[in-house]
Amino acid sequence: MKYDCIIIGAGIGGLTCAARLAKGGLKVLLVEKVNHAGGTATVFHRSGYSFPTGPFSFSYPSYVSNTLKELGIKEEINFKRSHFQYKSQDIDIILSSPFNQLTGELKKYFPREENGIRSFFEVMKKLIDVQDKRWEWDPDLLEGIKKEGAIKNPVNNLDERFAIIKKYQEISAENLAEEFVKDRFLRSLLANQSFEEGAMSALLASQAWNIMCEAGIWYPDVGFKGLNNLISRAIYENNGEIRFSSPVAQIIVENNRVKGIKLASGENIFSDIVVSSLDYRLTFLEMIGESFFSPDFVKWVESLKDSGSIFCVYLGVDSSKVDLSVFKAEHLFYRTRMRPMTSWDEGISSKDFFMDREYEICHWSGKDKTLVPPGKDALIIRVNAPYQYFKRWLDEKEGREKGYYEYKRRAAKYLIEAVETIIPGLSSAVEVMDASTPLTYKTWGGGSEGACAGWSWDKADEMGSTMKSLVRTPILNLYMAGYQAFSQLFMGGFATAMHSGNLIAEVILEG
Repeated sequence: MKYDCIIIGAGIGGLTCAARLAKGGLKVLLVEKVNHAGGTATVFHRSGYSFPTGPFSFSYPSYVSNTLKELGIKEEINFKRSHFQYKSQDIDIILSSPFNQLTGELKKYFPREENGIRSFFEVMKKLIDVQDKRWEWDPDLLEGIKKEGAIKNPVNNLDERFAIIKKYQEISAENLAEEFVKDRFLRSLLANQSFEEGAMSALLASQAWNIMCEAGIWYPDVGFKGLNNLISRAIYENNGEIRFSSPVAQIIVENNRVKGIKLASGENIFSDIVVSSLDYRLTFLEMIGESFFSPDFVKWVESLKDSGSIFCVYLGVDSSKVDLSVFKAEHLFYRTRMRPMTSWDEGISSKDFFMDREYEICHWSGKDKTLVPPGKDALIIRVNAPYQYFKRWLDEKEGREKGYYEYKRRAAKYLIEAVETIIPGLSSAVEVMDASTPLTYKTWGGGSEGACAGWSWDKADEMGSTMKSLVRTPILNLYMAGYQAFSQLFMGGFATAMHSGNLIAEVILEG
């Protein structure tokens, strides 16, 4: 049997693309290696608790709502805004406030820096305005579907906009903050939204601030699983097909044209159009093979850097045994001490390892009480962690070497003890505990290094320095969807991945 289009991967990009194409009348097949839709945007279950495997919330809910309506989904979805609290021994602030309010709050802790703080956010606001809905008018993001003079939402002064964009993508956020404020701690917070140093460009920092303070970050009342089910239903209602538990072994290519796919079961399925929402390296170097590409392209793919990964602990707790009053928002970022961090390679021997790092505590049940048993709460603790360190526990079949699970439990114990600095008695309240590492995220999401936020955000890396679409590929009629489809997550991971599915569908339907 031959299909008009085959989509590999039922993450939000693949789901959206399949639903749009099916609604457009194409004969569509969506294949997914696991037994559920949504990719990492879903939940797993432990003893009555439901925890997220990927994102906690997302930005641009209006874009998501509009896409659902365009797919014929009539259910009304409500969104609750998530807020972000940043706390140390010297500061306790809601960072997700509007710029004017945030400036006033920061002034309380840094009274001598008020003018500099205000000037920094004036630049951020300018850059946000310059990039407003950039995906609707930037030719590099439109893939030729909107010709010059026929853009759906044209904007004025394009040359001036691009001149500003070019200037600030070449300036680091750290250097920009340094122009305005003297306090090192404050510079880091302004440049990186973090107690830890980063290397974003000023332009990318403005996107982060827009999502944090202006556009906001939101949670849908149906949960991620509910969204996935709604889009899956739209596929079925328009005669599209979904095959779960059907991993793909090969993308079939002949004469530089895609011809279909080969499943791990050995079955060949044919189509002249294929959309992959899988990892870049997996798609090109493994499912197609290096021999189909020029040495320069292979070298380029191998050189691309991901955003990095995390170590994460999931806790189900007895609400009566722990005081959660420290939370002023659903997300709390905390760092106990501002001193140099111990390298992961030196090992974790006590809670001190994490007390010198920034970690995030998410009050997960504060978003959705239906995800926990009555009288219980759920917390999720995350900290940045390098894939290369955990890679030592990978065996030849992508399983885990001896000692991995013991190490993971010990690291989780020390991280919980560090969190007790601000949530006393947490250990005694824990009823359910699990943990994930960069290896887990590689398994869940298929990213070659367990990346959790797309490509590298570092200004020194190609993806962190420029905004561009990666939807089209060197293979004719092979497209890339998902959070790696663009160099930067201009609407955050979820909405940007959804946009990739919309864009590809539009390209295909326009022919």
